[in-house]
Amino acid sequence: MTQIPDRCPVAPSNFSELLHLDPDALANKARYLRDVRNKGPVVWVPELDLFAITEYSAISQILASPGIFSSAIDARGPFMKARQAEAQANLRQTSADFRDLEARLEPDWRRARTLLSTDPPKHTVQRSLIQRLFTPKRVDGIRERAQAIAHELLDDLMDTDTTDVVETFSLQLPLRVIAEQLAIGSDRLTDFRRWSDHLIAPFGNNHPTEAEILEQTRTAVEFKEHFSAALADRRRNPRGDFLTLIADFDDDTVKITEETRLAMISQLLGAGNETSTDMLSSAVVILAERPDLAATLKANPALMGKFIDEVLRLEAPSQGLYRRALETTVVADTTIPESSFVLLLFASGNRSESEFSAPDDIVLDRDNGAQHLSFGRGIHYCVGASLARMEGQVGIAALLARAYPWKVLETEFNRSYLTHGLHRLQVQFPEPIRPQ
Repeated sequence: MTQIPDRCPVAPSNFSELLHLDPDALANKARYLRDVRNKGPVVWVPELDLFAITEYSAISQILASPGIFSSAIDARGPFMKARQAEAQANLRQTSADFRDLEARLEPDWRRARTLLSTDPPKHTVQRSLIQRLFTPKRVDGIRERAQAIAHELLDDLMDTDTTDVVETFSLQLPLRVIAEQLAIGSDRLTDFRRWSDHLIAPFGNNHPTEAEILEQTRTAVEFKEHFSAALADRRRNPRGDFLTLIADFDDDTVKITEETRLAMISQLLGAGNETSTDMLSSAVVILAERPDLAATLKANPALMGKFIDEVLRLEAPSQGLYRRALETTVVADTTIPESSFVLLLFASGNRSESEFSAPDDIVLDRDNGAQHLSFGRGIHYCVGASLARMEGQVGIAALLARAYPWKVLETEFNRSYLTHGLHRLQVQFPEPIRPQ
């Protein structure tokens, strides 16, 4: 266990409720993170054996220092990695199915360090490829198709008075957009969704069951077999699409393995889909409670971008990420020893009073609203941020035009302290969904 500096405060005891995925804590993450932030900008979390960084300025300092705080670690965090290894060891003893899946998975592409879990120069090389998918011109080109998908989804709901918005809209919109970019046929969308769910599931859940580990391993095998075949096809039959770019991607300075290619695709699928899904669902809940905001957005569509950034700030889909200190350094007057892990709590920093006035409110004319931490900062700034923002603007505009007002009937949050999203969002439409 890392020795705690004398002046470093310790996280309040109730923070354990969030780490153990208590339903009330999952539904009220902001309150729990506020309690940690009130302890100080750097707080020791005994249960995770690491430092939590809670304030905007301290988080920004670390994000601006990739040479001191490394991303070249398992992005799930050290605690989850140990728990998963224990469950896998037990399954090897008890499950022939698991042993067969592991054999089919080797070499396991999940061990490849890519994008979020890399440092330069590897990160620089990999990001140079992924950026080609998210150029402003390409995102603008996708916008029209995203609008069409949004309205197709609402067409399917025209005879429905209640629905699970996650299932029927906020998940489906980004899922279909990224599926088309990765050339996934409509007949595989159910599989695609399951793969996305299972790829994200280990983040922020330190208590996986052996059944969950088994199914996540099965998904990893299915993912590998599907995309390995797809990459091989692109090499034989280039199509000029993004999979062709990945299939042909190579570099003279950094080794690009097939496992690296698969891991890059998995991050596009998991991170890209999850962020937009959670953002859309959060916006639906906020607008159900704020008819004044809905009226403002309908009257002033140009404010939609600012609204989406406020949703991202208040309800950050990625609540935080890990880093490891490569040398002893000082953050906010606290010494972080070399090799220590830190957890950057973006969702806490987004509500720092030192950075944002009225931090718990939506303020559409906020000067620095786009400076939130929900997409990270520096070299690891989310490469798909422009796509996520566009999907949020398109999705909410379509819902307001055709389905508002709505009433939230029931919510159920994902079982994670690092991702913030709704697994279920049952809403009622008092008025019929209007034709386009």
